[in-house]
Amino acid sequence: MRSAVVCAVVLVVAGCAAPAHMTPGGYLGLAEDDEYPEGRGTLVAHVADAGYYAVSEVEIVPYEDYAAAAAEGRVKYEAAAGPVIYYSVEADLDLAPAPNVREWVRILERKKTTRP
Repeated sequence: MRSAVVCAVVLVVAGCAAPAHMTPGGYLGLAEDDEYPEGRGTLVAHVADAGYYAVSEVEIVPYEDYAAAAAEGRVKYEAAAGPVIYYSVEADLDLAPAPNVREWVRILERKKTTRP
């Protein structure tokens, strides 16, 4: 009985330790073919609060791209679903919203790959 209680406490603490990256709506709250802010889904709160100008659709990439991003410390959010790894990296986008005006914004690129 004691081990069951300890196990339950560990699961509760582990579940609270990190924000959910996979939701019923998809990775970071959006379906793979959805994007933010123009999409249909709802971005999870901790990502929306981070102040991204946009979040992309999920792009399928080779595992080597994920390994390189992880080795360089560029992976911002990550979730595994079986052999599939969903991850996100930040990028800067140079916009030209009006003539003679340039604006740099921070976006989140969502990607997925399959473990070899």
